[in-house]
Amino acid sequence: MKSFQAVLDAAASALVAQRPPQGPSNASKERDGALAEHAKKIERLRQIGLDNSEEGPLSFVVAVVRHRGRWRTLHCGKLSPPHSDQTAAVLAAKTLARKKRELGHSVEVVLRRTDGEGVVQSIDDDECISSHPARSLGQRS
Repeated sequence: MKSFQAVLDAAASALVAQRPPQGPSNASKERDGALAEHAKKIERLRQIGLDNSEEGPLSFVVAVVRHRGRWRTLHCGKLSPPHSDQTAAVLAAKTLARKKRELGHSVEVVLRRTDGEGVVQSIDDDECISSHPARSLGQRS
């Protein structure tokens, strides 16, 4: 007479289905392909960035912005303390730009007016230009 455990073992081995392992679904294949393509793009952009990094130092934009009712300089995502007026903020931005230029960076100073337009400022002089030269000439005539 067979023991109860022997009967269970015999029944368990008879019930095991022998089937091949399941392959990946079409959605899984598409997702893997998209991820591989994305990784290739990132690597290509990284290589382009490495090639361009040999050109020289980074370029910077120093913006003069109106923030919470006061004029401030915005550089690398950081706001300066408030300045007394727009001209003082532009002069502070030009001073910072000159220091960066001495370090070999290409720098641009932009006055972001309250109407949303940007006016590029000359770094070499201490003059604050708050309107576009072409516009101001057109308004005078």
